[in-house]
Amino acid sequence: LSGMSPDEINGNIGSNKVSADDFSNDALRIKSSRPMPDINASVSYGDRFFNKRLGLLLSASYQNMHRGKDMTYYDYTKASGDIEHRKYYDNKQRLAVHSKMDYPLSAGHKLMWYNGYLMMSEDQVRTGTTDVGANLRKRHNLQQIFNSTLSGDHKFLDGNLSLNWNAVFSIAGNKTPDNAQIYLQGNHIQTNRAYA
Repeated sequence: LSGMSPDEINGNIGSNKVSADDFSNDALRIKSSRPMPDINASVSYGDRFFNKRLGLLLSASYQNMHRGKDMTYYDYTKASGDIEHRKYYDNKQRLAVHSKMDYPLSAGHKLMWYNGYLMMSEDQVRTGTTDVGANLRKRHNLQQIFNSTLSGDHKFLDGNLSLNWNAVFSIAGNKTPDNAQIYLQGNHIQTNRAYA
């Protein structure tokens, strides 16, 4: 799957006229593969260095989860009251990495630096069947957050005056590229409802 839209790929966001030819049909190709097992793992490490002046804490966690469910969907917006039997398969991955350092410059003066990266990825395949046809939907979503914070704690006048400051940089992203949905009527694709 491509993580960028045709505008992002061409470098002219908003100025290109996008057509169906600009989209790949790779999202419609389904391959069977052996999934990774469910995983829930974490590790952390902390210590002090340089005569116990520099403190370091590192932490990471990873989750890989597979879930499935069956449900019956009633479409009350149609006069026929269509009933659709749906099957969902979800794969969710989570990754978190954190680091924190602190260093006392002198008595009453300390610097701290935190960095964190969070990632959530979700892949879903949904199939639906009715009395007259079927549909298949594939969806991928990727969310990411990165934060870096430099902080300082300072005490003056024998601790009677304190100064705390933070310099923060953060960036977040949410992408759902190449969603695909196919409608089938019998053995044929319904071209008037198919889109990717």
